[in-house]
Amino acid sequence: MPKSKALNQLRAAATAEHEDALSCARRYEALTAKIHAYQNGLGAAPSVEEFQQWREDVERTVALRRLQGGVSGA
Repeated sequence: MPKSKALNQLRAAATAEHEDALSCARRYEALTAKIHAYQNGLGAAPSVEEFQQWREDVERTVALRRLQGGVSGA
C-alpha cells in the first residue's frame, strides 16, 4: 500500500487520540485512588484542579462519542 501524506496524518491523529485516551484513563485511576484513600483517612483530598481535569476529560469523551454516534449536542 502506498504511503500518502494524508494516510500518515490519519495514523498520527489516531495515535495521538489513543495516547490521550490512555492519559485520561490514568488520570481517572489516580483520582479514584486518591478519593478512596481520602475517604479511608489515608491521604489528602483531591484538589480542585484534579476534579477540573477529570471534568474536562469527561466532557471531551462525551463530545467524541456524540461525534462518533452522529448525535447532535443540542
